[in-house]
Amino acid sequence: MDPSAAWNSLLMAYATKQWADAIDPAEALRDWLKAGGFPPQPTIGSTTGSLTCQLDDEFSAAICLAACEHVLSRCRKEVDDAAC
Repeated sequence: MDPSAAWNSLLMAYATKQWADAIDPAEALRDWLKAGGFPPQPTIGSTTGSLTCQLDDEFSAAICLAACEHVLSRCRKEVDDAAC
């Protein structure tokens, strides 16, 4: 498992509204993190651009888990709506 590749894949699919394509990497990353795997290291910055930092693993995992849950919820809704 490459958590950084999964993170990048889910972000790209979500950003481009490729809903179905975001589900697999989101599930894989969520399951990896819940099983104790190391998280990707998202770069976090302030809205003004005055601060950019790398977070510790615990905070990175929390952000990534929350993002995975949101992506899964949104993408499943979009896929279900498109099937109607």
